[in-house]
Amino acid sequence: MDDVARAAGCARQSIYKHFATKDELLTALFAREVERYLLALEHMLAERGRHDASDLEEAFVYTLGYLRGHSLVGRILADPQGMLSVLALGDGSVLEAVTRGIGRVLGALADDRALRAVDGVLVGEIFVRLIASFLLLPRLALDPEDDEAVRALFRECVVEGLRSPRVRGSAKRNA
Repeated sequence: MDDVARAAGCARQSIYKHFATKDELLTALFAREVERYLLALEHMLAERGRHDASDLEEAFVYTLGYLRGHSLVGRILADPQGMLSVLALGDGSVLEAVTRGIGRVLGALADDRALRAVDGVLVGEIFVRLIASFLLLPRLALDPEDDEAVRALFRECVVEGLRSPRVRGSAKRNA
């Protein structure tokens, strides 16, 4: 909190007037960053103008690149527990905001008939889980910086899997 106050050019007490704890401050910071990301994602998808299943792949590749290039995310990833801690902030409200936000954006563009019935929150959760694994775990067989390979993996494992009636049915039962 001292560092934040110093950077803001104010007293630490001023920070505490708005945020009772460091976690509250971090939750607000990440909520702002989630909104920035979602706006950027919506803009990228609008520019594509396709509105089909390939948008899911592009959104995934875009998200991975966006987070890799984000200075705050880079600092968080320096600590192996950092990303998990951030997602758990606010009793999971950051994780929920990311998941629901991605689900809202992607759910709105699923013109592909086989994907229309898919729950956007399910897609958001898949996104968050896969992105976290790409960011947190070391490279093995797949280069997470090879956009074509990532796109192909996402298409085969996620998009095609979402077309399955079993996946769509189980998502509805679990909602």
